[in-house]
Amino acid sequence: MPDSIQPDLDRRIDLYVRGELSPSEARELAQEALRRPDLFEELNAAALAKAAVESGAWQTTKIDRLPHYVSGQLSPMEERALAREALSDDQLFDALAAHGAVEKALDNPVFRDAISKTGRPARSKVRVFAIAGSIAAAIALFTFYIKWDRPAGPSSRPTIAQLTLKPTLDPSASAGQPILLASQLRPTTSSTPIFRGVEPESRPPQQQGAILSIEEKLATVNLGSLDGLAKGNELSVFRGGQPIGRIVVSTIFRDRARGGIAGETIRVGDQVRAGDSVYLSAVLQQVDALTARAELKKAIDVAEKALAQLGTNSELLERIAALEYQTGALDAALRHYQAAAPQQAAALNSLAVLYLLRGDYQRAEALLSGKSDGESLNNLGAAAELRGDSQKAAQYYGEALRALDGSAVESRKSVQENLTRAKGLK
Repeated sequence: MPDSIQPDLDRRIDLYVRGELSPSEARELAQEALRRPDLFEELNAAALAKAAVESGAWQTTKIDRLPHYVSGQLSPMEERALAREALSDDQLFDALAAHGAVEKALDNPVFRDAISKTGRPARSKVRVFAIAGSIAAAIALFTFYIKWDRPAGPSSRPTIAQLTLKPTLDPSASAGQPILLASQLRPTTSSTPIFRGVEPESRPPQQQGAILSIEEKLATVNLGSLDGLAKGNELSVFRGGQPIGRIVVSTIFRDRARGGIAGETIRVGDQVRAGDSVYLSAVLQQVDALTARAELKKAIDVAEKALAQLGTNSELLERIAALEYQTGALDAALRHYQAAAPQQAAALNSLAVLYLLRGDYQRAEALLSGKSDGESLNNLGAAAELRGDSQKAAQYYGEALRALDGSAVESRKSVQENLTRAKGLK
């Protein structure tokens, strides 16, 4: 390092140790250290020295256990004890919080190689305090960077719980996990009414068919209850793509229907078409029936074929997204919900839940903001808890319980578990 630069560097390191750097100066110094292995090593030692001085760690303290924690030498019981102590010790907490960031950085071969090539001995005035290995020193450096880079205030600092909490839709999950609520994403149970025309080997519903026969002004077509037809429905009749009349359905069978002809030129072989709403209703009923039998792949296939027939349809997109989530295809589910551009509260809540599962708390909260239903309020609580704001989380969970009054017992139980945990984290 050039001699002209060293005095300024010494000054900035000394200012850091005394806590006199501004936030912007601190960030600049930390970022510079990540580019320069020699400065990185010196700041490592300085940061550890600062931590030791501030905590009084000249004898055996919580901080002295960090090297053992980093190297995996603590027993599970000792690790749990260390985590509990960190809840009331900001300095210990910050060191533990930074450990995850350091582990990620050490996976980067460029970063790892830069550290391994640092051979210049550090100055004696800070080297004497390097009481841990290089990884533990890196923890202190990242703690220093994170500390300056985030806004002040009790709710801005992540908690130990935030580092380990994983949201889930499973109501039987452990008490340490925030339970999310999204009725749209839950599997359809066997108690769901199954469309009477749907059997295991049924063909998918069809929107278009043909006239099979005509007798005394009554036409028989190859569409029926399986395709959503009901008495009084009208079928449009086409020839060569041009409309030529209609049929009013009067008698319905599983895959046939009969109705009166309205049109003088209608004949056998002409094409018939059911209305979009009739067809969509049949598709959704068959999708539900297949889902109830746990035939999710078939259900998705039926829905996707209908989507190709109808074009963009938010209801179908949302149903496909829910099924994809149930098969474990989270990314595909997220894409279909986004394509649906949902407007209804239940669909918006489901999309928000997928964002929460992906760790995108900001987008989830934006979708849920201002909602007053129990599921949305519970999920707002989970988002707050995952951000480390247990007080806000408890408030939302309490509101969710009140909003769910009279709702399913299982949902209330999940919210109550969330509320109990959030209150314990305050």
